[in-house]
Amino acid sequence: MLYAGAAIGVSHLVQSTRAGAAYGVLLISAVVLIHIFKYSFFKAGALYPSKTGKSLVEAYYQLHPFTLVIFLLMTFGSMAIVLAAIGMVTAGIMANIFPGLMSISLWAVLLFVAAVLLIRFSNIDRIGQILKWLILALSACTLLCVVLQAHRMPLLFEGLSQQSFSVFNAQDFAFLIAFLGWMPAPIDITVWQSLWITESKQQLSEKDRIQEFNIGYWGTAFMAIAFILMGALVFYGMEVTLQESAVGFTAQFLEMYRSTLGAWAYPVVSFAAVATMLSTLITCMDAYPKAISKSLECLTPKGPGIFRNKLSWLLLNALSALCIIFFFKGALAPLVDFATRLSFVLAPVLAYFNYRLLFKSHSWTLSRIISLLGLLLLLGLAIGSLAT
Repeated sequence: MLYAGAAIGVSHLVQSTRAGAAYGVLLISAVVLIHIFKYSFFKAGALYPSKTGKSLVEAYYQLHPFTLVIFLLMTFGSMAIVLAAIGMVTAGIMANIFPGLMSISLWAVLLFVAAVLLIRFSNIDRIGQILKWLILALSACTLLCVVLQAHRMPLLFEGLSQQSFSVFNAQDFAFLIAFLGWMPAPIDITVWQSLWITESKQQLSEKDRIQEFNIGYWGTAFMAIAFILMGALVFYGMEVTLQESAVGFTAQFLEMYRSTLGAWAYPVVSFAAVATMLSTLITCMDAYPKAISKSLECLTPKGPGIFRNKLSWLLLNALSALCIIFFFKGALAPLVDFATRLSFVLAPVLAYFNYRLLFKSHSWTLSRIISLLGLLLLLGLAIGSLAT
């Protein structure tokens, strides 16, 4: 549930909806393929701690201390931008639920303070239990909307030949990179998941851990497809331009549900959406300080204690993200695209580390071949992204 809480957020509510609105159902195939090719890399976050009782942070250090240094530098370079993108989307939803009450910036401050307090005074198992119901509520509303709009589905699939997308088109390729960068989530989540497992009090067998991971992983893939269908069924071909501001986009997002389900659905979906985004914010804010403090603990066991203090990093992350939100103001789409592209450019590095940990033997299995192809795909797309 912590994995799903971190994964179902910007990549689903924002990017998947935009994908459906702009390209119809064409990018469903991209979602399926990226989940297949990323599967082993993400599975490492559940498999390694289940086998060894250690997190991926410790595994990276055992590969080579410089490997952990690279991970730490990547974390420092991306954490504030990722949290800012998540915080802005969440604040945008709150600004729509309570119009005129506060600005995006003030909502962001309030949300970050609430997240810090919850992380400080709660434990990870309890947060996981809360997330379960919030995610199920939004998932149920989304699936109901897709069912109620199903009468338009044949028109979408019959009109596939008119739906245009090309990787050779610079604009299309740029969106593909931004879309797949956080699909199903930033690859950092593999490290976070390993840390959550090692500190959780739940005693599960390796088989149960992998089964739990599979439910979360493929469940988030299913939800991404549902959000693409929502964006396509409501917006595609309607000559509606999705707004780039946080308030404007989230207003259109919530209107999808109201126009499909009726006025009664607005408060239900609004609560579910903000709760789901808040769950993403909480899990990411919880994970970054854990990853940093654990990394520094491995690298500098005798260094100053403040460097390994989770609360210090938690507060620093929150302040850094808020500074970015104040700078970007209402420019949601550019911030989200930049954050997701950054994650995609960095993804091959962590994917390679996880590949090394998973496939230590020299035997060539189907899983290893798919993982190697996935690694080459991530590397090729990252290079292509830099080139454009």
